[in-house]
Amino acid sequence: MKLAYNIRFLVFLLVVASCSLSKRQTTDEVDISGSHKIDLIVLDPGHFHASLLQKETLTDVSDTIRIYAPEGIAVNQYLESIDSYNQRAESPTTWKKQVYTGDDYLQKMLADHKGNIVVLAGNNLKKTRYIMESIKAGYHVLADKPLAINPQDFKLLTEAYQLAKEKNLLLYDLMTERYD
Repeated sequence: MKLAYNIRFLVFLLVVASCSLSKRQTTDEVDISGSHKIDLIVLDPGHFHASLLQKETLTDVSDTIRIYAPEGIAVNQYLESIDSYNQRAESPTTWKKQVYTGDDYLQKMLADHKGNIVVLAGNNLKKTRYIMESIKAGYHVLADKPLAINPQDFKLLTEAYQLAKEKNLLLYDLMTERYD
């Protein structure tokens, strides 16, 4: 089951890569020829789904993870989870963490514009706004459910999907280990 999940995820990443190439060419862009890797950004992780994506080594994904979050228990639990994957005896991962914690974490992520896929798995009250801001900034988005929790967020999510379509970006529900 785990192999099937990893294959589905790899196919998704390759689709993201091909869409990225047609969107724009920068040094942060994904290059399917192998000269650049997919670079993940984890924004305000607050749910274990954020770290499940990094449970295994993913060939086309850069081993550097950029994490932007407020200081606190949620980000610490995420970082501990990543450390546990790196330190386990069997099939350890080699994730390198670039962590920014501060009250302006969202603005910092948007200003840095490093990476190409934003992973969202956390506070549902903020998630739809994070999705929209990420899409506006030109990022692909993987977000765990729910993507919206009220009518206002649903309207914003609809706008985010439309903007993603216009910008040739992907916005997907992150369904980690759904079939395990």
